[in-house]
Amino acid sequence: MCAGLFCLFTFCYIYFYQSDILALGQHVLSEGQTHFNRSVGAVLLTIALYLIHIPVRQLTQLKKRAYALNYFPPLLILTVITDVSPTIDEHFSFGAWLWVFPLLLVAFGFAARFLYLLQPYEEDYVGIPFVSRPAWINVATLLVMFILTGWVSNHNDVFHYRMRMETLLEQGRFDDALNVAAHIENTDANLDFLRAAALAKKKQLGERLFDYHLSGSSDAMTFDGKNIKTLQIPDSVVKMHITKGMQADMRLATHLLDRRLDLFAKSVGALYNDSTMPPYYREAMALYRLENHITPTTSMDSVALERARIYKQYMDGATGSPRQLENFARHSLPHTYFYYYHYHPSKQ
Repeated sequence: MCAGLFCLFTFCYIYFYQSDILALGQHVLSEGQTHFNRSVGAVLLTIALYLIHIPVRQLTQLKKRAYALNYFPPLLILTVITDVSPTIDEHFSFGAWLWVFPLLLVAFGFAARFLYLLQPYEEDYVGIPFVSRPAWINVATLLVMFILTGWVSNHNDVFHYRMRMETLLEQGRFDDALNVAAHIENTDANLDFLRAAALAKKKQLGERLFDYHLSGSSDAMTFDGKNIKTLQIPDSVVKMHITKGMQADMRLATHLLDRRLDLFAKSVGALYNDSTMPPYYREAMALYRLENHITPTTSMDSVALERARIYKQYMDGATGSPRQLENFARHSLPHTYFYYYHYHPSKQ
């Protein structure tokens, strides 16, 4: 029972949660020479960690209620190898694990010896094996160790999203990459860049950029390999795939993120006219013309015009507390450039 639970947890933990983090670690440590295969890696690591518990079991001789503790060393190793730092590309280090790991093993050794000496005094339990009290004690022990493994290893959601997106983008799976944490509010500039690059590659940046929660940093539109970078995809590959058309759209997105509608209005005409302009660009132009008292042209999208009118009514006559006004805008103008322009947290 303990073996089954351990193998099930280890495989699922690696395959579904930590595979992209392990892929990054292997990519950096091998200097890009080898790649982590999600399926093969999960199977091999599960087998290897299970085999480690066998000599541990022979050394400790733990049985009965303490049997599950034989899986402590392999779970500790699993924790260490999945505790990958987001800055691993800048400097690799085991950090505190250099002294914590051996210290925990020594503590485990003393605890195992103490529990071994207590075993002769434990009463034998006669009953159905898989529903006995010792069985549930071992299950509870494993569950506690599983929780600690997940809690101590890397569990930074945004970092996991970034690595998953990089893996999918490297495979050319743009739609799958865009579906990663599509409705999650947690984000950063690097995650914004990956989304923007995928959208630009699909020529949908002006249609879908503000469908996602954004950090609000215009730096996200400029790949420099330092502040905005990829950890698994080489810089040369990223730059090679960012075409001139993508760069032009990302410059327009930069103006929108900075709320520089004047610069956006001057630049957008070189790529689009009112009839070919993507939805979010039309909203930005409608807002620009609204604020500068320019009569919107009839060829503009009727949806953008209607939202502009709602926005104008809201701006001209809305009353109430700031929180009430924001809630009104959130429900009346969801996923629009109007809402981003006025209420995104990045606005000073």
